[in-house]
Amino acid sequence: MASSERKTILLVEDEVIFATALSKKLETFGYIPILAHSGEEALELLDSHTEIHLVLMDIDLGHGMDGTKTAQKILENKTLPIVFHTSHFEQDIVERVKDITRYGYVIKNSGDFVLMSSIAMAFDLFEAHQETKNEYTAMEALKELSEHTGTLLNRITDSVVSLDKNWKYTYLNEPALSNFKKTREEIIGKSIWEIFPDIIGTELEKKLKISMQKQVSHEFENYYEPYNMSVRIRCYPSKDGVTLLYQDITKSKEDEKKAKEATNLLYSVVENIPNMIFIKRADNLRFVLFNRAGENLLGYQKEELLGKNDYDFFPKEQADFFTDKDKDVLATREILDIKEEFINTPKGTRILHTKKLPLLDDQGKPEYLLGISEDITERKASEEKVKTLLEEKELLLKEVHHRIKNNMLTIISLLFLQKESLSDSAAITALDDASSRIQSMLVLYDKLYRSTDFKELSIPTYLPSLIDEIISNFPNHKIIKIEKNIDDFILPSSILFPIGIMVNEILTNAMKYAFVDRTSGLLSITATKKEDVIVFSIQDNGVGMPESIHFANSSGFGLQLVQMLAKQIRGKVDIERNQGTKFTLEFKFN
Repeated sequence: MASSERKTILLVEDEVIFATALSKKLETFGYIPILAHSGEEALELLDSHTEIHLVLMDIDLGHGMDGTKTAQKILENKTLPIVFHTSHFEQDIVERVKDITRYGYVIKNSGDFVLMSSIAMAFDLFEAHQETKNEYTAMEALKELSEHTGTLLNRITDSVVSLDKNWKYTYLNEPALSNFKKTREEIIGKSIWEIFPDIIGTELEKKLKISMQKQVSHEFENYYEPYNMSVRIRCYPSKDGVTLLYQDITKSKEDEKKAKEATNLLYSVVENIPNMIFIKRADNLRFVLFNRAGENLLGYQKEELLGKNDYDFFPKEQADFFTDKDKDVLATREILDIKEEFINTPKGTRILHTKKLPLLDDQGKPEYLLGISEDITERKASEEKVKTLLEEKELLLKEVHHRIKNNMLTIISLLFLQKESLSDSAAITALDDASSRIQSMLVLYDKLYRSTDFKELSIPTYLPSLIDEIISNFPNHKIIKIEKNIDDFILPSSILFPIGIMVNEILTNAMKYAFVDRTSGLLSITATKKEDVIVFSIQDNGVGMPESIHFANSSGFGLQLVQMLAKQIRGKVDIERNQGTKFTLEFKFN
């Protein structure tokens, strides 16, 4: 496949929003993404699309097959590079995929550069692996030489030539003949110096002559100028001359270069990550790697840190703590998350958030310990400052609430004292009504103050206690039975204040006039919400409100106030006169 051809990547990710964003990024980097949101869907797409070149897959895919099972199913029928892209780096997750042939394991949010570099590296490694699988090596061919000499030597990809004591060619296999770009007749019987005069006087000539003198096999690498390729020549001297195996190592050299570039990339990433990264040997807990952030944090050069342990830099108490945690990680072979640990540095004591995890060898035994530490000193200081400010704000807010509540109680008390000094019954009634209205507002305010959210309140929390508070103010409350049918829904305080005043007016009116000369009575209060329609109703079984009294012609302020407040919340209120009186308030609220 030409390098200029756009490659198709099957992206297997159950998080739809994240998958869509990642798909756009893959397109930006020149790939053609195909999305699958489950393992099952991924298998179906692989069956229907023949031009998928790589699978980029999350391990945790929600319901159905996880990433590891999906990868195993894919590899049963397909030969594709699989790169795991996951937010997990816990040991049990790593263990689940270690036996699966994969070409990358990338942690989510590592950055676009790391992800795209990992994908490019996976393609390179896969192509190199496929070429290696398809080649016969020279050594494999030599093992079968006794049985299949002629046929096998022509099938191997390496060049095989034999020379006599005078350095004249006596045998060439087909690959050698093809590489030399000459006919067999032009080569057999001629010396190597005649065929390749350019090597006379070079280092290659010297090494070839040594191979004839010593009765041992040896190999060396050189850059073979006439054919512009890197080769490895194995020399097998015998009594009749020498056999040379020319192995084209150009591709392996290129792979080596890519591997070196990948290593340099990884080194660059580690060096430039702002968090301290360190690696210790598992057997002695001595440092073998420190990045630049670690040097800056500890105030030492890398050369001063490598080969040392914690006791060389920190007080014994701190070194004991670090060492004990290291041993726990190596013993349990699990990731350890240390939320806070204190460390002495030239900048003073710093607070680190550290994660430690074991790096295992092929036998599953801890070989190294990897540590990643984030300096959270400034963040902790900011959090403490914010916490202090919040506590101060909380105290101030409590004081404000306390004063407002006291002021409302003071107003109620002033109205009571004013009433006590009056003899006019109309004035006394007006003051009682005003006091009752303020009392309903005080109940709501007290409920809001005690809630976690001052902006809204649930109806079951507010309305029952308001009803009880209003009715308990009347001498005849003991003969009245109260029925409450209240749905559970939430309203903002801006709606609850006018509703509280309306409920107060209607209940007050019922307690004053509905049960005159009665020995018992019933009040039914309901509050319902269906979709965006809210209905409040208050019904009594009393003497009933006269037909002549309406909102428009009421001489009292109470009914006028109810109608005004209903309009304020864009609702309507109706009166029914049937075996008592029923007020119904209806409005919409999303």
